[in-house]
Amino acid sequence: MMQDFPPCAIRIWMLKLQNGATLSINAIAGLLHSLPLDESRNAVNIALKAGILVPAAMGKHRRIKVGFCQKLSSLPTSKSDPYCYECHLPDSGSELLIRCSACQRSFHGTCQRRNPQKPNYEVPSNQGQPHRFPLNESDLEDELMGEEIDEGHTLETPAPLIETNNNTYEFDCGVITPFKCEYNDDEVLFVCEKLAPERMRKHVEKIKKEPDLQDSSSLSSGELEQQMCTACRLLELRQLHNPPHMTREELCFLLSASFAVHRSWLDTDVQRYMAKNLKACDIALIKRLLFHNEILGVSKISDNIAAKKYNYLMEFLVDLLDLQHNIGVFFGAQCKEYEATKWLLRDVTHDIREIRSCSDCFRYSIEPNKSPFWFAKPCLQRHELVYAKHGHTSSDQTQQIRREVFWWLPFARIGPCTSYFVHRHGYLALRN
Repeated sequence: MMQDFPPCAIRIWMLKLQNGATLSINAIAGLLHSLPLDESRNAVNIALKAGILVPAAMGKHRRIKVGFCQKLSSLPTSKSDPYCYECHLPDSGSELLIRCSACQRSFHGTCQRRNPQKPNYEVPSNQGQPHRFPLNESDLEDELMGEEIDEGHTLETPAPLIETNNNTYEFDCGVITPFKCEYNDDEVLFVCEKLAPERMRKHVEKIKKEPDLQDSSSLSSGELEQQMCTACRLLELRQLHNPPHMTREELCFLLSASFAVHRSWLDTDVQRYMAKNLKACDIALIKRLLFHNEILGVSKISDNIAAKKYNYLMEFLVDLLDLQHNIGVFFGAQCKEYEATKWLLRDVTHDIREIRSCSDCFRYSIEPNKSPFWFAKPCLQRHELVYAKHGHTSSDQTQQIRREVFWWLPFARIGPCTSYFVHRHGYLALRN
């Protein structure tokens, strides 16, 4: 495709050049309000060279006018997606697109996500509102578990608040017989840190897998991930991230309840916008230029849930990422429609984490006539019972959903602090 060409210009130009309408080059360049004048004129020149815009017959004043190309065969095509799956932009002069080794998607090397489940943009937050969702697990991971301890780094022992009474012992250096010296004080002389299991795993030496001498062209798993897009990396882990013993009917029921609530973030999508504002011939032109795969809309995803086509949670998440990519290409990554997809994915991924933790607890929480003590109902997955405060009620027995272990440092002692996350409504911290 073209370099340094904003894909959102196709939508803007098509609205003004429907049914073979023509405009002057300066008028077409002025339609791109989000770009400077030099960049907008450069975009028009690139479109003229690529055959997207074609010159029309000159008028009485010999002014050159251009219109949108009406022949599908004359429009440029590519075998893979011409736009990055993350930033939704084409090739740039400094960096080329990398085609996914497992599908037809493309991405920039610098835009590739380090963790496929965590977006590389800033997740929107409703800070300041009375009701807020908890932070993403990946955001809290570094804070709770701490960074890796470098070699040679020692933990400084804090000074005690009470001065220690040092006992002195006098003895004859000529005496060879050793004797045992004991302190009469009960104070802590030194402290040490016992690493949590998650942090100990980082320091455990692992056996490096020897390369296959017969196949020298084989790549490691890390190198293979660098050649795969975010969607394919998520699909590779679809069985691992799916709750055990969950049927397709139960999965689609939970997804339907979640998506019915959160789909209101999107007022419009690509499919709905084109059906409302463009004709069939213009829609065919845009599909050939911008979209390499099927255009997903909110209604299409709802139909897939109703038809029970999803077998895994990651398949549903990949469809939402495809929806976000289509909106980013068609409307632009700076528009309000694309910002709405960030809020949609934030809320849906929160529910996906809840389903992965315990599908029974999530189902109890969304029931229309749920009991005020739904969090104490038995589940197929076994939970540890703890006492926790739910809302404004007294402390009652509830089931532990997830446990995080971190470390606290009170004065001169170090010990573990276990925090119990009781679904999304309660929180309990216990000190051992």
